[in-house]
Amino acid sequence: MIKTRGLRWYILVLVGLGGVVNYIDRNTLAVLAPALEKILHFSTEQYSFIVVAFLLFYSLMQPVAGYIIDLIGLRIGYFIFAVLWGLSAVLHAFAGSWQAMAAFRGLLGVAASANIPATVKTAALWFPPKERSVATGWANIGSSVGAMVTPILVVWLLLTWGWQYAFIATGLAALVVAVLWIILYRD
Repeated sequence: MIKTRGLRWYILVLVGLGGVVNYIDRNTLAVLAPALEKILHFSTEQYSFIVVAFLLFYSLMQPVAGYIIDLIGLRIGYFIFAVLWGLSAVLHAFAGSWQAMAAFRGLLGVAASANIPATVKTAALWFPPKERSVATGWANIGSSVGAMVTPILVVWLLLTWGWQYAFIATGLAALVVAVLWIILYRD
């Protein structure tokens, strides 16, 4: 384990940034839902199926994502999942029905599920046991920040460029995180 305190916190900021973007991608649909119900003509019941698609795959995939990250390593594993969650977020822009939106939400659930296992593994690899809870707490601030900035960002994107661009822009942010991760992260 590297003893450099500054480097450990730098890595924590990197994984925290991933958490911010992960939660932005997860919450974009919720912010856009009132507009999308009119644009894509889906009912409240159909919207609930879209939400359940994400939650079902997200829940089932968390242990699987953790296993995959353990198997292939944190650096490559998180990179692959971040690329997949970014691409699945972008795909939402091409949904023409609630069924397509549900399918893309399911894909997002599969890929976004790696965020928490990767955060915990990063804390375990980079921090001594006495500091892991604090490190995980700091990294998980990313989820709160992501949920907090999503309404402002997504409404601005919706009003400025339209709903498709909101999904594209937030999905591309995950690809930026993936590139930063693969370039900057080392065990």
